[in-house]
Amino acid sequence: MSLLSNVKRRFSGLLRTQSEAEPSPNPEGPTEVAAEEAAQNEPAEATAPDTVSDSTVPEEPTPSNFRDDIFIQSRRSFKRTTADVLKLSTIIEPVIHDKDTRHLASVYTAIKTQSVFNKVVLIVLGWLSGVTVFHSVVAFFVINNSEAIKSYQQVGAYVQAVCNFCFSLFVIRCLDTLESGANVRETLSKILSMQKEVLVLIIALFGFVCSTLIVSYEEEAMSKDVTSLIIWRWLSAGRALAALTGWLIIGLQPGVDCTEQRLLNVTKAHEEKQDKVVESSHERALSSLTNSRFDLDLDNPSLA
Repeated sequence: MSLLSNVKRRFSGLLRTQSEAEPSPNPEGPTEVAAEEAAQNEPAEATAPDTVSDSTVPEEPTPSNFRDDIFIQSRRSFKRTTADVLKLSTIIEPVIHDKDTRHLASVYTAIKTQSVFNKVVLIVLGWLSGVTVFHSVVAFFVINNSEAIKSYQQVGAYVQAVCNFCFSLFVIRCLDTLESGANVRETLSKILSMQKEVLVLIIALFGFVCSTLIVSYEEEAMSKDVTSLIIWRWLSAGRALAALTGWLIIGLQPGVDCTEQRLLNVTKAHEEKQDKVVESSHERALSSLTNSRFDLDLDNPSLA
């Protein structure tokens, strides 16, 4: 029994040795299998940082990527532009304003002249009211004898000429306050609606007529005609009242000078036109040099 067990033991050991000596049926070598197993066992974190850094981390902007934007206010909105566009608009704008320089210069000169004329007329009316009141006092209380008549004849013609000239300025000043319409009917309706201006014009015309009639009655008054002398005195009083009343009304309530207002409307319309032209030039320059635009509507901020 011991011999048989020893034989079996040796035979099984021989079979085991032969089986271990036979090559493996796997075509791949043991080194390749080991390499694959090592690659599978390596952690994925070894390559993950490089992949994530290339795909997710953004590139930091350089100073050359920034652009200095300039915002221009246009009526109720803001438009974004650049320094190049703004430089181009500053070149275009003076060229546009130079086109109507002569026209605007004449209009501004007319406005200044009209303003100076109104101030001069107010001063002249104050002086005229004083002269006419003094003349009326002289006519009633001084011109009574031949000596006073001779003394008055030396200065009477000059006084009448100056008074007529001053009343002419007064009438022109009143006509400037009247507004004209497109036709005669519209003009009359506007004139009738301007009660204060029409009243001042009537006073000015009354004073001018009195000053004109005084010249014809003055020669007869100097001939000691009692009726002509009385009429001459009352005409002088009426002229003084017209000058004093007109001066007070214009001094306290000068009213609106329609001539000056029309000139101001011309300049205002021209300025609005220039603003639109400059704005369109800005937009054209903006569209040609840059495509970026930023509109901020102040009335509807939710739509911006």
